[in-house]
Amino acid sequence: DEALIRQSSLFTTMVSGRRETGSDPFVGHEALLRLAKSQQALPDAQSQALAHDNGSIEPQLLLLALLNQEDGGTASLLQRAGVNVAPLKKAHEESIARMPKVEGTGGDISVSRDLNNLLNLTDKEATQRGDQFIASELFLLAAARDKGETGRLLKEHGVNAKSLENAIAAVRGKLPAVYKYFDL
Repeated sequence: DEALIRQSSLFTTMVSGRRETGSDPFVGHEALLRLAKSQQALPDAQSQALAHDNGSIEPQLLLLALLNQEDGGTASLLQRAGVNVAPLKKAHEESIARMPKVEGTGGDISVSRDLNNLLNLTDKEATQRGDQFIASELFLLAAARDKGETGRLLKEHGVNAKSLENAIAAVRGKLPAVYKYFDL
C-alpha cells in the first residue's frame, strides 16, 4: 500500500509541475515509462535468483536486471559515461553463475545483506540530493563506489563515480526540476 501511495504522490507531483511550468502534457511521458520499468527490476532480480537457485537477491542480480531492461535508462547512462555495456553484462552473468546454489527455498527469496546495504546507501544519496524517490542511476552510483563484487565488476569495466556523476548531471540537467524524481 505504501508503494502505491508514494507512486500516486509522484504522479501528482509530476502533473502539478507540468501545470506550473506550462509544459506540454506529453512532457515526462518517457520518464514515466522508465519509472515503471525501473520498478520492475527488483521482481526481475528475484525471478533470476529463483531461476539460478540463489538463496537471496544479490546486487549483481539487480544490476543485471536493470541492464537487461529494454529501453531502460541504466545501459544508456553507462554508455554516456563511456562504458561498453555488453562485456559488463557478460561479467555479471558469469558472476551470477558462480554464486552458491541453495536448494529447497520453496521460492522464499529475500534481499541479501549486501544489496540491503547498497539500497541504504542509495537512499542516503537520494536524500542528500533532495530526491523523494530512489532512482536506478543512484543505485548505479552507489554500486560504483561499492567495495564488493558488483563494485569490482563495474570498476573493471570502466565505471567510475566521476564519469557516472557527469552522465547523471547531463541527463537530469535537461529536464525541469520536477522530473528529478524520475528514474532516467
